[in-house]
Amino acid sequence: MAFKSKDQILISPPLSARIFWILECWGLKRIDAWGVTLIVSALALVVHHAIKVQSVILLVALTANYWLGYWLNDYFDAEHDSKDEIKARQNFFVHHPGARRLVIAVFVLVFGFSTLVFLSFGWSGVIVLTINFFIMWAYSAPPLRLKSKPGLDLLTHALFVETWPYLICIWLTLSTWTQLDGMLVAIFFLTSLNGQVNQQIRDFEVDTRTDTNFATWVGLPGTMLILKISTSVMVLLFLFALIVGSMPWLFVPLGVLALPRIVYQMLHRLDRSRRSFPRGLLYILMLLALVYTGVLMTLDWTI
Repeated sequence: MAFKSKDQILISPPLSARIFWILECWGLKRIDAWGVTLIVSALALVVHHAIKVQSVILLVALTANYWLGYWLNDYFDAEHDSKDEIKARQNFFVHHPGARRLVIAVFVLVFGFSTLVFLSFGWSGVIVLTINFFIMWAYSAPPLRLKSKPGLDLLTHALFVETWPYLICIWLTLSTWTQLDGMLVAIFFLTSLNGQVNQQIRDFEVDTRTDTNFATWVGLPGTMLILKISTSVMVLLFLFALIVGSMPWLFVPLGVLALPRIVYQMLHRLDRSRRSFPRGLLYILMLLALVYTGVLMTLDWTI
């Protein structure tokens, strides 16, 4: 077990701390990943008034797919994360290197559920299912490991983290493309791009020692400049959509809840690139966003 002193081994952490650690490893840690997938997919259904039993089950399957994708990412990153104290502490598989059976069991469970859901949409569902599992493997696992290919790491993240689940919901529910869809997809593309760039800035120091990506290739100053430009364009696009009337005002609270992280990204400095957005605040903001998304879905269902 990496980075454990003799004192840490002799003194067990309190039960509450262990429970919270388990919750973090199995869900909370990635709430900004699977939670965003749920929100994005739900917005696609709300925009097109496609809240039905089958589409809600699709939303659950998509969320499970993205949760599994990030969970597998931790599994394949364990060797890299074990070389850094902060990452090692947050990665379940660094502490449980023999968890291969658990990984197989969880993978089979999610894949089985996803297969049943996507098959209900015919061949389109089969195509989506195949792409989903190919990308979650290709992004994190060798030999492709796209997250370690400068340029492809950002492109894959931008195309598949928030953009892809929105497009899936439009495609599988046979919805008609609208101007609002174009605005939202552009915003989601930039948000996904910014999320990856921000993470690479945060982990720049350790990634230069253990891995390679766009930030280590371009350098920290250039990567920060790209983040600030991309974030600015995203905010301006959101405001433009509101001004011209393309964006429903009911979506504004979600933008407000995202604002603290956007401001934090814009204030990045070279001397504090490793600092993360406060996790406690992140959990609160994401839970509020999920609750509000539930309200939007309920309103669309009942009206």
